[in-house]
Amino acid sequence: MIDWARNVGFPVLVKPLQGFGSNGVRIIYEEDELSRLIEKGEDGLILQKILGPGSNWHREAKKIKENMGFGVPLFYLSC
Repeated sequence: MIDWARNVGFPVLVKPLQGFGSNGVRIIYEEDELSRLIEKGEDGLILQKILGPGSNWHREAKKIKENMGFGVPLFYLSC
């Protein structure tokens, strides 16, 4: 997983295999965030390259990430 994310480049989307909609989907900005999520024991994760909506969304999401610790829930970006 981490090798794939390195090759694609951060940020990446991390999605749970179970669930629906955007529940549990996170934007991961750095390798150490992804490592911590994996170490946390989350099962059944898939990664996806971000096909971005444009220029400014990632700056706002990064501010949210700094307050949360790791990963930005996807629903924060649709507000």
